[in-house]
Amino acid sequence: MKLVGLSMVRDEADIIESFARHNLGYVDELHVIVQPSQDATRAILDALVREGLPLRVTDDDEGGFMQGRKLTALGRRLLRSAAADAVLVLDADEFVRAPDKAFLADVLARVPDDCLGSWQWISYVPTVEAAPSGVPVTRVITARRRAEYPIPKIILTRCFAERSDLLLPTGSHEVHSTTGAQRFRVARIRGAGLAHFPVRSASQIRNKIERGLAAMDKDSAGAQLGFHWRRIREMIEAEGMTFDLLQKIALDYQFTDATPIADIASWLVDDPLPCNFALRYDAR
Repeated sequence: MKLVGLSMVRDEADIIESFARHNLGYVDELHVIVQPSQDATRAILDALVREGLPLRVTDDDEGGFMQGRKLTALGRRLLRSAAADAVLVLDADEFVRAPDKAFLADVLARVPDDCLGSWQWISYVPTVEAAPSGVPVTRVITARRRAEYPIPKIILTRCFAERSDLLLPTGSHEVHSTTGAQRFRVARIRGAGLAHFPVRSASQIRNKIERGLAAMDKDSAGAQLGFHWRRIREMIEAEGMTFDLLQKIALDYQFTDATPIADIASWLVDDPLPCNFALRYDAR
């Protein structure tokens, strides 16, 4: 079974090398759409390609965000061309967590033909303010939520190629039908998930929010996108960027908790993601 990773990125230089090296341990090929970035994201991906890693990098100079539409089109093309049997839709801050590649392939091979796949976030939270440069994020941020809220991410399977009405929205947390009438099934993947590292430092989260919202605002649907980014910006403006706030943002990135978070350490358990690689490229 051929597994392919698919992502759209911008301004992710601090994590993009870790993302690629880790996830290529679970997929046969990784396709990355790169939007115009102000950092070294594209240069790092180019360097990884020159190493001979199975990366397929394309530039998106169209402008605007439109993540769902672009990932839908490429994901469907990969499945229809038989270049992939399953497509893992990944953000640059998402890392496959599974026993190994063979386990993941076996689990996905058993997804019924009329089903898409779905797995859950595993939320990681920084416990140190300043991470050493040149160290993989998975060696620096090793604590995760002790208990998770169910935040799903979609895995594309053959039925997505056959159903031209299906569309990934921004974030790929669900699937929409353009007809609104046709139903589809989603199978929950057991024994594997996505380690999620959305917050790594104060400068990183500020840049993510401001640059991401600027791109979203160019879309006709921009007002409907990025609610949580806008809310985070409001929190930073109201409280100032402290490490305590940084941890709270990471702990409750999708604002699923109805009450303020206190005693952050009690919410966490140390559970590092295995890391068998070193970084070679400067993210500055």
